[in-house]
Amino acid sequence: MAANTGDSMELVQNPVIFSNVKAHTCLDHLKKEEQQRYATKLQVLGTCDPYSAPTALFTPLKSTTSLPELNFGDVYIYLVENPSPYTAIKMKAYKSTDSYLYFRSGWVNNPVVWEVKDNTFFIVKAKVNHSYSLNDPPLTAWVAVEKDGLVRFGHCTCMAGLGEVCSHVGAILYALLAAVNKLSSTACTDKACSWNEPSKAAIRRVEYAEGSQIAFTKAQRKRSADGYGDLPHVKIPPPTPDECTAFYNMLYASEGNEKEPVKSSILSVVPGHAQRYIPQSVQLNIPASLNKLYKPQFRSLSPQELQAESEKVFAALKITEEQCSVIENETRLQSKCAMWFDQRAGRVTASNIRTACQTDPDQPAVSLLKKLCYPVAYKHQTNNLPQSLKWGIQHEDMVVEEYDTYRWDIQHADMMGYST
Repeated sequence: MAANTGDSMELVQNPVIFSNVKAHTCLDHLKKEEQQRYATKLQVLGTCDPYSAPTALFTPLKSTTSLPELNFGDVYIYLVENPSPYTAIKMKAYKSTDSYLYFRSGWVNNPVVWEVKDNTFFIVKAKVNHSYSLNDPPLTAWVAVEKDGLVRFGHCTCMAGLGEVCSHVGAILYALLAAVNKLSSTACTDKACSWNEPSKAAIRRVEYAEGSQIAFTKAQRKRSADGYGDLPHVKIPPPTPDECTAFYNMLYASEGNEKEPVKSSILSVVPGHAQRYIPQSVQLNIPASLNKLYKPQFRSLSPQELQAESEKVFAALKITEEQCSVIENETRLQSKCAMWFDQRAGRVTASNIRTACQTDPDQPAVSLLKKLCYPVAYKHQTNNLPQSLKWGIQHEDMVVEEYDTYRWDIQHADMMGYST
């Protein structure tokens, strides 16, 4: 059995008879107690030995369409924060975090993945070159990763493989992470056609000028040959102040004629119109993010002193109803809105309340602290989102349309819907 405490995985040592586990030549060098540990891992997985598993169970990592929701935080936690199965002390295998270079150097050969559907986890196996003896046969390593990205354990046939966090295991994790990122990204052929953006160096060489001074024709060396060089230059007089004012008013009035009004950017610098573009969060002095409350001297306080200090800070926090209304209105776009991440920092929200209640208060999960205190740095790319949230984002328009139909059928009163 496996027990999950925070982000670490501990094995409950149930009696295991190693003779019941199919042996493999890669394990001949293991001692009896080491074989017992290996058998315990297999018992937790509930599968046959990955070294002896039939080839038909595995799919090449490059061609698979199903992978765990792994991110870099999961790799870091496994290599550094995960406790040793032998000493229960954090592994702190900082050197293994450099195994990304192994992957970039092409030392991970023929990685394959086995999706164990019954237990909802994946086993990734590959041959990895030696760190120094490049002429020796490659080592064979494997890792087991749960569907949500939690790395349970691994094994390698190298001398450090018993620690389960050697550089070769780390290289496989980075290969898996690259495959996950590639699978979750959108290919250029799946996007709408767009022009290539010019380089910054090319933009710096272009001097700005009034529209009347810009030649919207072919290059200078071609204009004479094509007959453009003889065209007379037409000087366009600048608009009068009254004409500018009338134009700006027309832009402002056009917003009311649109189904989804969009403010004209040029009006943001025009006196008389610019006031509308100042965010209400600036006008009302919205409270700063809770992570701004951190002070280095708090690290030396005891838990009791820290609790007393936090109560003082909480009592001093004040926010008006108008500020609450502005925050609610300005953060309706949620993950597409910067203020949403800013106001979310330091707060236990619905998406992480379960993890917060389960973690050990004396030694909380590092990944949870990062998500709570630094939501911008932990901003969820698509591959980091739970499957349920991914579905909701992709089908939001359809769900809103269906709900509107349902809402009118049951005739809810005083209910309004907003598009995000």
